[in-house]
Amino acid sequence: RALVIAAASVAAAACAGRSRLSAPSPRSAHPALNRFADSLIADPMFRSANWGVLIVDPQSGDTLYSRNAGKLFMPASNEKLLTGATALTQLGPDFRFVTRFATNAAQHDSTLEGDLIVIGRGDPTFSDSMRAGDYRNAFRDMADSLAARGINRIHGSLRRAGDAFPDSSYGFGWQVDDLRTPSGAVVDELFVNEGLLPGGTRVRANGDTVSRPIVVREPAAAFLDALASALAERHIGLDGTADAAVALPDSELVPLFELRSPPLSAILARMAKPSQNQIAEILFKTLALEKTGVGSADSARRGVERQLLAWGVEPDAAFDIPLSDEETRQV
Repeated sequence: RALVIAAASVAAAACAGRSRLSAPSPRSAHPALNRFADSLIADPMFRSANWGVLIVDPQSGDTLYSRNAGKLFMPASNEKLLTGATALTQLGPDFRFVTRFATNAAQHDSTLEGDLIVIGRGDPTFSDSMRAGDYRNAFRDMADSLAARGINRIHGSLRRAGDAFPDSSYGFGWQVDDLRTPSGAVVDELFVNEGLLPGGTRVRANGDTVSRPIVVREPAAAFLDALASALAERHIGLDGTADAAVALPDSELVPLFELRSPPLSAILARMAKPSQNQIAEILFKTLALEKTGVGSADSARRGVERQLLAWGVEPDAAFDIPLSDEETRQV
């Protein structure tokens, strides 16, 4: 149990700084905990590591164990705690993402004469983990919503509109190796299955072929392709193509329907337990989008800093240098 507490407490050390916590208790006050924690940190496997640990009694506020608690380290997954806590505070546990569907033409009988246009705001729940084990269920819901309006043919194409997240999908300073791993999947306002799709294969040295997910590099294109497949499955004809190349303006469109995500409380549970990078970045940018209208990392960072001030933690106690895009990616 102490190991779990100690590991989780590394996150608190990153933002302890000048926060309103009690002064560290004398080490003799908790000798058993001190010996156990010290023995873990002294393990030879950590000989090249640096530890920042702060364990605090949540009721009394007393510090139970402290080692390098005031030191700042390179942000890592502990950044998700700041993002998640700020999202809960500023957006609320019942916040839901809304994906809107519209057209640039009229419906004539059962035919949509123009394009079907998707206006996304980063919903991260079109995934296996949030859609009963199959991300395609979300896109089937979209097709069913279209059919419920009596539409069984689209004379135009599938298009996207708006630009909720204007930043680059790739973090500044990423290396080529980052792009090969699932944790390096990019995000955008249209997002599919946490950035991973089935269908890839890999040949091992012994000649065995194993499945390996495809890391999505063009989220909007993957989204529209998944929607096109769901339309075909539901026998809704599409005369045009899935065209994600250029985002249309999101004004002067005819609304058709919208889909709402599960609540933020459920999304945070999915983000935190497996430490899901892409959901964390979407939430980070959504904070800025909802508060300023621009879903950029810089705007989100300023919002988190203001929240830290409200909690009594000065920003430079959590961030020792101005953060660039790759440092706000919830590495």
